[in-house]
Amino acid sequence: MKKIFIKPLNRLCDFDDKLLVIKFEDPIIYREFTFDIINNLNYSENNSIIDLEKYGNVIYNPYDLNLTEKKLVNALYSILQNNIKDNEIKIINEIEKNLIELLNVLFQKVSVPFEYNESIDVSKLFLSIGVRYPIVSKASYFENLLLYIKIYVEVLHIKCFITLNLTNLLSSEEQNKLKLYLKELDIVLIDCFVESKNNNDLIIDSDWCSI
Repeated sequence: MKKIFIKPLNRLCDFDDKLLVIKFEDPIIYREFTFDIINNLNYSENNSIIDLEKYGNVIYNPYDLNLTEKKLVNALYSILQNNIKDNEIKIINEIEKNLIELLNVLFQKVSVPFEYNESIDVSKLFLSIGVRYPIVSKASYFENLLLYIKIYVEVLHIKCFITLNLTNLLSSEEQNKLKLYLKELDIVLIDCFVESKNNNDLIIDSDWCSI
């Protein structure tokens, strides 16, 4: 059972469909809550608290689904490096040998002295040839949102996404598809935004009372 405890509200909420929308009436309360959002929430699975600093991901700007975060890219390099088999190591060794031969030739040609390592750092090799995640396209926003979520879950093992104003960007159909995708990945998503009271979603007023 996945639950979220909203500290300022002193309320425990269940994730019935993996997506929880929190609406605020007061922009100032919304700002205060989201400014320190990780510390204002306690997320748990089967009564065990999950560290949101490690297993949570906050998307402050849902327009900017950036896959260039350093820890995300480094994790990709680690995954690739850990999947190199013996026959592929031979390929790297051959690259290393050819590169050192080239450097030896250049050492004789140039007047400026230099040094170099005689072994290749595979992660730097990945970086040098531009290994990266697919570029997020604004033309297919929803598909890229799902790709963004999938990569963070598989690479960094994120369990809880927290977004600001994401559901305002999605149609009802897309929201339903998102719920199904979250269920498939067995993760949850919390979206917060400011809006006047107009339906039965959880609404928090300026006194931290739920309506």
